[in-house]
Amino acid sequence: MQHRDCETFRAGRRGILRAAGGLALGLAAPSIARAAGPLPAGVPQTMRLTFDAFRKGGRIGTHRLQFDVAGAALTVRISVDFSVGLGPVTLFRYTMRTMEQWENGRLVSVMSKADNDGTQAWMQAKADGDTLVVDGSRSGRYRAPPGAIAATHWNPAELRAPSINPENGELMRFAVADRGTETIAAGGASIPARWYELTGPATLDLWYDAHSVWSALRAVARDGSVIEYRLA
Repeated sequence: MQHRDCETFRAGRRGILRAAGGLALGLAAPSIARAAGPLPAGVPQTMRLTFDAFRKGGRIGTHRLQFDVAGAALTVRISVDFSVGLGPVTLFRYTMRTMEQWENGRLVSVMSKADNDGTQAWMQAKADGDTLVVDGSRSGRYRAPPGAIAATHWNPAELRAPSINPENGELMRFAVADRGTETIAAGGASIPARWYELTGPATLDLWYDAHSVWSALRAVARDGSVIEYRLA
C-alpha cells in the first residue's frame, strides 16, 4: 500500500470501523441444545463465526464471534483484529474486544474496549428496568431507547431497533432496505441469503442465511473504498 493510500485509509477508518461493529477464542463450543430458555435469533449451530476482512482485494484481518450457553444465559465474545502495512512494516492497527451477555433472549450487559492505532475507546451498557444505561468514550452516559442493542451485526434484531456503537457508545439509527434473497459465497459454499442495505451513520450491507445467521458484510468507507467480510 502506498503512503498516500495509507493516509486515505486512516482518514476513512472511523467510518469503516463503525460499519464493522464491534467486533481467537479457543474455548470448546457447547451445544446450543443446552439452552434452557429462548435464544436470540442468529446464534449459529456451530456456536462460532469467523470472518476474513478484505479491502481492495487484500486481506486486512479477522472478525471472530464465539457464543457460549449456560442455561438461559448466552455470552457472546467478539474479537476484531485489523492491520494495514507496507511490506513488513505495519502502518495501522485496530483491535476491539467485546462481550455481550443475554438472559432469556434479552441483552443485559455489554462491555467493549478498542485500540484505534493507539487511540483508546470504550463503552459499557447494563440493563436497568426495560432499557440499557450506556456509557462510552464518545457518547457519555445516557439511557438508550427501549429495544436498543449493540451493533455487533450477528443478531438480526439490529435491523429493527436503535443500535449502539460497540466502539464508543454512540447511539445510531439506520434506514434499512430489504433487497431480497441472493446467492452468496460463505464458508466455502454457495448459499441463499437475505440482503439488507443500511444507510445512516455509515453505509453497509448485511446478509443473513435461511436460519438468520450473519453470513456476510460489505461496508463503504469515507474514502470510497469497500470493506468486505467473507465467512471463513
